[in-house]
Amino acid sequence: EALRFDEKAIKIGVRGVLNVLRTLKMLPTLSKKSSKRQSIVTKKSSWIRAAESGFIRTLKELGDTVEQGDVIAYIYEVFDDTQYRVLAPFDGIIIGKTQIPLAHEGDALFHIAAFADLEHAEKRMEHYQEFDDMILSENL
Repeated sequence: EALRFDEKAIKIGVRGVLNVLRTLKMLPTLSKKSSKRQSIVTKKSSWIRAAESGFIRTLKELGDTVEQGDVIAYIYEVFDDTQYRVLAPFDGIIIGKTQIPLAHEGDALFHIAAFADLEHAEKRMEHYQEFDDMILSENL
């Protein structure tokens, strides 16, 4: 989210820096063990760009899974009632999304990571959501 502070991202980033400093023995290690989490890896992602200019009404959020052909947003013409559908080009998970309600033709709207096994990726994302909730509840 451009021009915004994301508290969750800041806490995760600070925790990552602290973990690196502990690994390099620049800070003392913590006594509690953290659970090992497996990363989700994809080698394909793509930005979905606006085919038209107008107001955007998004239907999907960060972390949502999408299937090819799903409507993920609408773009409305400024001066009439025309609306355009923004479709997911492949199965994946939304990893980036514009927060600006206006789009010009060619603007990046959604960043989607492709996954062959969408169900497995969705289960892993649920695990990360639980981890994010835990981080937000903890003090660093």
